[in-house]
Amino acid sequence: MLSRFLAVTLCALMAVSINAAEDKKKAEEKPETDKMFTKLDADTDGKVTAEEFAFLPNVMKDAKRAKNTELTAAFAKLDKNKDKKLTAEEFKKVGELFVAKTDPKKKK
Repeated sequence: MLSRFLAVTLCALMAVSINAAEDKKKAEEKPETDKMFTKLDADTDGKVTAEEFAFLPNVMKDAKRAKNTELTAAFAKLDKNKDKKLTAEEFKKVGELFVAKTDPKKKK
């Protein structure tokens, strides 16, 4: 009985330890859009201007073939409050604009 209890306790502790390590790794990983936002925010003011956004093809593979007119339209669509700057929250939808056009698996 005692050995059974010890075995169950040991398994539970191992599971908790593995889950804690996975949770820590996930917390340390930055979502891809956050990484792109940080790269584009050249002046580190926490916002991406249209001029900074023009460098999107340099940091996003799905935007490589985007034309200037498409980038301008994408920026306008993302800029919900029309202040000519994208916050990190506004920027999060950037992937949807370009992946939807270039990924044949993505349904509209």
